[in-house]
Amino acid sequence: MSEGRVCVCLIGPYTSKKVIFLKQMESGLLLCACLNNGAIRRFPQKWLLCTEQQVHLDHAGVQKTLRDWSDSSFDVLKSESADDGGDGDFFGKDNASKNVPAEFQSSTDGLIKAVEACIKDKYMTMYLKARFTLESDIPPHLAGF
Repeated sequence: MSEGRVCVCLIGPYTSKKVIFLKQMESGLLLCACLNNGAIRRFPQKWLLCTEQQVHLDHAGVQKTLRDWSDSSFDVLKSESADDGGDGDFFGKDNASKNVPAEFQSSTDGLIKAVEACIKDKYMTMYLKARFTLESDIPPHLAGF
């Protein structure tokens, strides 16, 4: 798979959203940018469906910031969960899981802005932010994605 390839995610909260493939990590996961919510996530390759569309990542900021991303970049998102089984921690987990370190958020925002700078066509931006759907009268293998 080449850098800049547009894929459709088939798993989790990103189901039917289009993402841009950025690079393959050492663990085998694919680093992708989702422009719908400005997120950088890793996905297993089997849960991404490649399309014919491609974004040319020729902006210098993209290549520079991609060198800094690795699997260890996502270690800051792991939360320390207490395994004591108490109900007190159960209700507080939602608030703790939404806290993203400022350093990780700033590097994510920088990469998203660099990727958006590579998209020169407003129709491509609209395409990337639209959800993927299949119509009932068109079979999936003829959908042209």
